[in-house]
Amino acid sequence: MSKKEYANEVARLVNGEVKEVEKANGAIFTGIMVDTGSTAKPTIYIDDMKADGLTVEEAAAKVQEIAKKSAISVDLGFMTDWEAVKPMLRARLYNKATKADVFREAGNGFDDLVIIPYVEGVIKNGSCKVTNELIEKWNVTPDEVLSVAEANSNDGTIQSMADMMKELGHPLPEGYDCPMYVVTNSNRMFGAYAILSKLDDLREIFPEGFTVLPSSVHEVIVVPADDLGFDSMVQDVNDTEVNITDQLSNHAYRIAA
Repeated sequence: MSKKEYANEVARLVNGEVKEVEKANGAIFTGIMVDTGSTAKPTIYIDDMKADGLTVEEAAAKVQEIAKKSAISVDLGFMTDWEAVKPMLRARLYNKATKADVFREAGNGFDDLVIIPYVEGVIKNGSCKVTNELIEKWNVTPDEVLSVAEANSNDGTIQSMADMMKELGHPLPEGYDCPMYVVTNSNRMFGAYAILSKLDDLREIFPEGFTVLPSSVHEVIVVPADDLGFDSMVQDVNDTEVNITDQLSNHAYRIAA
């Protein structure tokens, strides 16, 4: 049974609607949009259910269970109110190859990376990418949206890898020299954007220049050395360790002194 047939059968059993959603980096996910009687209709993705071998009936039961837990009642009318949305705007960093709508050609960013504004905290921990339609309803320009999103995203941090490993309960051996730093934001979610505001600080740490390794959209790793093998290492890590929706780039970024 193809994924399309599988999704259609699950949707029929839960009286839902099949919806394909394009996420970051062009990844296409298949979901079932379920009417729970609440204001917002949750979309439950079934890609992993099919990959894990769940039958149509098992997937339908799981979709109903998740949808029931996700059912909420909230007035989303504020999304068209520019003043109400402004404090919720945040900046994220993605590769320009990803679908970025009106911001795809924006000059803002870092090398081949582009800033994309999101409205954070729309529903619980949910977020919403800023679209052309929203900008038109707000009656503002893309530059205004970017400016506010960037101003709201000024919580960047630089932490040594040694300190982070210690914080995570895996301290490095005593005397081990690890001149690596992690750049992210205060909650370590979509914190790669922080590299834009921390370049001058990093130049003070690495006066002879440094290399930025795009770990994911959530953080980047900064090292002093420039190794030609970094590009292939980044590619290998993306291929084996990082979910496609979390990938930032397939190559390293070299910053001169």
